[in-house]
Amino acid sequence: MITETITWNPIWQLLPDDDLNVLVRFERADGEVLVWPGYCDDGRWRLADGRFLVDDKVTHWAEMPEGPLHEHDQSANG
Repeated sequence: MITETITWNPIWQLLPDDDLNVLVRFERADGEVLVWPGYCDDGRWRLADGRFLVDDKVTHWAEMPEGPLHEHDQSANG
């Protein structure tokens, strides 16, 4: 098993570099909380497909996890 730690950054303390793909935590108008890939574009948040998060409240972001380094890292034989 591979474990990574994700550090969530409140947007009021720190913003990612423009156009850096990150995980975005946001709250929808109906109260649903989602985490989705996205990026900040000159202070405006977008999902990875380019759609703006207009009515959704972005609260935090995190750098994308690196994932496993090699395919054999996940093999049953270790």
